[in-house]
Amino acid sequence: MVPTSRTTEKYPAAPAQAAFLRPLITLLIVCACSLGCRNEKPPAPAPQAELAPTVPLLSLSDHIPSLGLRWLIHLKPRELTSHPAFERDWRVVFEADRVQAFTKASGFDPKQVTDAWICGYELGVLYLFDARVTGEAAEKAFLARSLSSQEVDSPYSNLAHFTGIIENTPHALLHVREHLIAIAVGDIQLVRIVRAYAEEKLKRSPPALSSKYLAPHAHFGEDALARFFVRGPVQDATDAVVGGVLSGVGAASFRDASLEVKVQVLGAWPLEQSLPQNLTEWVAQVLTTRELRALGWGFPTLTPRVTCSSHPEDLALCSTSGTWDSAAIANALYRITAGSMKDLVEEPPPGWRPEAILKED
Repeated sequence: MVPTSRTTEKYPAAPAQAAFLRPLITLLIVCACSLGCRNEKPPAPAPQAELAPTVPLLSLSDHIPSLGLRWLIHLKPRELTSHPAFERDWRVVFEADRVQAFTKASGFDPKQVTDAWICGYELGVLYLFDARVTGEAAEKAFLARSLSSQEVDSPYSNLAHFTGIIENTPHALLHVREHLIAIAVGDIQLVRIVRAYAEEKLKRSPPALSSKYLAPHAHFGEDALARFFVRGPVQDATDAVVGGVLSGVGAASFRDASLEVKVQVLGAWPLEQSLPQNLTEWVAQVLTTRELRALGWGFPTLTPRVTCSSHPEDLALCSTSGTWDSAAIANALYRITAGSMKDLVEEPPPGWRPEAILKED
């Protein structure tokens, strides 16, 4: 049979239909693959390394052990050494080459340290200072000078603890990075206590300035360039006033050409009306002793007068202040620490008089 015209026209349409279906089928395959990929779970993130803990950055004074403390010095080295009166009057005491040698040996640069504490104990001395600038230098200097240095394990990323022997004396260093350096000389257990405070393990044991007898003085003279704390009672005291001292603080600052010293003392003295006058007379007697006059410390330019107030535990809290010629005090200190014995004995100190002259306010 011969195909009709309709049958003949039917077959040429097949290639056109295939050309139309081919991209459609490709599109369906691509969509199916995309949907299948979306149903797959995303890859698990890589485990992150656990960060080491850090110790909190407490105030420097919150690290000072209380037990066994005898005396305490608080300094503001950068502010003190840059003061015009210090550079003018005290250069004779702190010679530049000696300061540079000390900085090189210890890593402690007084022009870079804002806060420093020196603490005296029965078996050793503890040094605490701001380490934001000089911390790394102090740590390197310690390791360079010490023999048989060892690092004590620490789980904290910002705390390093070392021990060693320097000049035949046990030493220990604690470095809370970018915060503080603590160095113990003699009694290295002092640094362990500092570390315990840093790790907040001694919350029930208050630091020195929060202890019973030093707490009343913690904020006395805070703006001063130098403070000196003492804890009593004074052993073998033969003087009734000295024997009654439980604690005290002295604060020194420059005022023009004068050195102003303020003192506060907590004493076990009867709080009678005559106590301030009695203590004022006692101070005057001390200043007129031959020893202080010979050293140049017996010539204040302003009379120290004592005032007293009561303390909750039936104690007396007394304070006084006086001024001295700054250059004369510096020269007197130099004569004691570096001057010759001949100069000390034969030459009178600056401002020397037969008797101390105390001017009234």
